[in-house]
Amino acid sequence: MNAEKVERNIIETQQNLNRDIRKINEGKQPLYQKDITRTILDSLELLNALGEDAAEASRLQHPHSDMIEKDVSSSAGQHECSETSLRWESASDVSLEYRFVEWKSLSKDILKNYKPCGPLIDISVTNGTLREVQLPHFVCVDSVSSSDDAVKVLHVKDGTVSFERCELSGSHAKILNPTFSCVAIVVEAQRYNNMKFQCETLIYRNRKASLNLHVYLIVKDQKLKKCLFVKMRQHFVHPGAEFVDKHRTQLIRKVSLVEPIADDMKDLIGDEKYGMISMSVTKEEKMRTLLNFLTTPKLKDKLYQSLVEHEYHVIEYLNDSG
Repeated sequence: MNAEKVERNIIETQQNLNRDIRKINEGKQPLYQKDITRTILDSLELLNALGEDAAEASRLQHPHSDMIEKDVSSSAGQHECSETSLRWESASDVSLEYRFVEWKSLSKDILKNYKPCGPLIDISVTNGTLREVQLPHFVCVDSVSSSDDAVKVLHVKDGTVSFERCELSGSHAKILNPTFSCVAIVVEAQRYNNMKFQCETLIYRNRKASLNLHVYLIVKDQKLKKCLFVKMRQHFVHPGAEFVDKHRTQLIRKVSLVEPIADDMKDLIGDEKYGMISMSVTKEEKMRTLLNFLTTPKLKDKLYQSLVEHEYHVIEYLNDSG
């Protein structure tokens, strides 16, 4: 979302700069200096978090992100994975691998008498020994004793299922001298409905409908939150791409400076496609050919930025005409 807002700020700044340049050329005072300063300062603040957003988006775009194993080597001491919230402690150097596992991969009989209270994680130690591991959970500890037998650690290894007691803190369950397999925190099914759980409220706005909000109340589970984020990303539309798709026919008719726009796009579309645009006879043919090559939101956003630079009056006309 930060990247999308920065992009909108850039487009807005370009538009206001072009308006002020026209005012100056007409011998008039510029009108948008305060707006330009505001959007630039806003963008600088957003850019502080943009690196994290880009890294998260890149990771989530991987088609098999759930199956990517984390291979970690750590020194003696206490450590926590920022992605899974898994914690561990060792007296010396240690190496381990871990990944989220789908609950549906387990037999239904395993969960007949228990309900999940956290993610199912497959963990293996490849070098060294762990003193303790802490598994994330979403149980409200004030609704259950920290040593209550209702909450247990589920172990699944080589088809064998076992349960053991654990010590609960506000967000984790501690296991001392652990042996590893698929592990998770579970609670007895008959106690489940009487317990309280930590939850998060996630709100997404669909840009296609300005008053359409998607509100989700979910338990505090990193894997569930990630799956929801992946799903909701499909609802967001790039503003430049949306404009190009909406006004495609009018752009073919009204854009005159196709050559400099094609020059801006050359590095993205390649020499062969650029040559095909140049060989087209009329400006309408050139623009139609260019648009046919723009198959991704990124390419359409770049075209929109070029239109702001070279054909701003066309953008203004189309925006005003709806």
